[in-house]
Amino acid sequence: TGGWFSQFNMDVHDKSLTRVRLSQKTRIDKPSFHQDDIVVGLKSVSLETLSRQNLKKGDVNLDTLLLKIPDMVNARLKATLKEWGKNFEIDGEMEKLQLASLWNLLPDIFKSEQENAGGTLDVSLKAKGSLPTNEDTRPLLTRLLAPANTEASMEVLLSNGFMNGFMGDNKVHAESLSLKTRLLFKDGGGDISGNFSGNLEGLAGIPLSPEFEFRYALSNLNSLEIKQHQLKLINSGAQHSLAGHINGLRPFIEGRRPIQAKELLSKLDIKLASTNTLDITQAANSEELFGRLKAQGTITSKTIFQQSAGKKLHLNGSVGFDKFSLHLPSGIALNNLSGTFPYTKTLNLDPERLKDKTVGFSPAQKKFFTPLRNFSRYKNIIRADSLEVHGQSLNDIGLDVVFKDNRLMTEKFIFDVLGGTVAGNLFLIQNRQGPVIKFSTEFAGIDSSNLLVIATGKNVDSKIDGNLQVELKIQTGAEGQPVSLDQLSVKVAITRIGTKTLDQLLLFLDPEESKPAIMDTRAKLKLATPHRVKILLENGNLNVEAWLKSDLLGIIKAPELKRVPIAGLKRFNTIHEKLQALKGLEQLSSYLSARGLQFEKGKMILHY
Repeated sequence: TGGWFSQFNMDVHDKSLTRVRLSQKTRIDKPSFHQDDIVVGLKSVSLETLSRQNLKKGDVNLDTLLLKIPDMVNARLKATLKEWGKNFEIDGEMEKLQLASLWNLLPDIFKSEQENAGGTLDVSLKAKGSLPTNEDTRPLLTRLLAPANTEASMEVLLSNGFMNGFMGDNKVHAESLSLKTRLLFKDGGGDISGNFSGNLEGLAGIPLSPEFEFRYALSNLNSLEIKQHQLKLINSGAQHSLAGHINGLRPFIEGRRPIQAKELLSKLDIKLASTNTLDITQAANSEELFGRLKAQGTITSKTIFQQSAGKKLHLNGSVGFDKFSLHLPSGIALNNLSGTFPYTKTLNLDPERLKDKTVGFSPAQKKFFTPLRNFSRYKNIIRADSLEVHGQSLNDIGLDVVFKDNRLMTEKFIFDVLGGTVAGNLFLIQNRQGPVIKFSTEFAGIDSSNLLVIATGKNVDSKIDGNLQVELKIQTGAEGQPVSLDQLSVKVAITRIGTKTLDQLLLFLDPEESKPAIMDTRAKLKLATPHRVKILLENGNLNVEAWLKSDLLGIIKAPELKRVPIAGLKRFNTIHEKLQALKGLEQLSSYLSARGLQFEKGKMILHY
């Protein structure tokens, strides 16, 4: 130290020690603390106290406690203790703690990769209550926070905060940080509220200016109610809000239950409603916001999450699009998407509920759905002007789509592509064997010259009509396994196809020209024209049937290609490689179609 001064006074009015008065004033100049390589030094520290005691009863009145550290902080505390602290009352305040001064005092070992920090912090605290008795065997936290034991309030105010440093690999700069929060605990309930704002750079690759307002209430250490939870990112057009409640927290707060996923799912009742909006028109600089992506329009999601303890998890919500467009550097472009995608999802937690495997049904899976479509609430629920993928464009897109009861149902889709029109439906459903994707479509006027290598010319008819049915069985629990041809069933019926187009299709199937049936059919194409073609891929085998039309012989059937193993074709490696593109779809489908969630040997397992 550089010197110190201390004054101490004690007044004892009688021998019973019922009236004792203590006061002291101390000032230490240039105090410093040394331990190993750590050195902390201050300009000065002043401490002043005044107290009254009844040592016979164990009563203490701390009338004054003042702490002053120049250019850093002033702190004040008053307290009353009865019967050696069985009953207490505290009133304290810390004024204008200079965080920059405190930061400069910290040894480098505590600063990690942070460069500097600052701002002004004010804290006030009030508390009163009584200590629990030894006879009460409940956990200490429960006894201390019992309605009759404790009442407390605290306020924290941060002004003009700033920070520069690193978070992981990101260099972060924060300024104009402001925080105001108030914590109240009374009658066994807690309430925390406040707001936060600031300017942040480096967290998400773009500048952020968040404004966050919140209020949460805890009742009887058991129920948490989210009364206010709203986040706005100024100049980015993003907003988030949350409301709801969580019941059943007491055993976790008291430490009687471990905070583990299995316990949380079996003991908590939850209902949370969330709304998220991204309005790109409000973004100050959308190119800066999305980097190389170009986006326009608005996306809004609304979700209600419910958990019934030990019974089920349930999601109910929607994602809405308003004139949304997205252009990716890879060349994929979505233009003017509008509409709403509704969804519901349920996961059963009760094993008894998983025993009943009901198979869902949608009229759209049957032909008679067509006249019923006008009555569907999902008719044209989503529309888009176009989707461009690697030079090909799908135009005038319409979707009747919903995710409901663990089933993805695109009851109808329609779009124009390659000079023709494609329409059909797609379903992710549960059958008796497990989840399966069913895809059915009809196409007309499709120009196949961009799909097959066909010499263009005046007399080349590259237009094709027909229908296609695809079924993909989902392998559950096979994340590391490739997609197998045995999972795939494809049925193609072509009702209109040009001679040159069919010849190129057959050449694609037999590039080595080693299959007599295909070679015979190609030879007959010199004398007849295609009438219709059926292609079947099932159980890893390929079947091809073709009917030709001759002016002399009428309609004749070409030699049939039967049960040719796909694995034996020269194109197998190409087909197998393309098939693996479905792996991501398979994994996503397995999650979407899951009906239940169970724990087996400590691991979380999905059930179907």
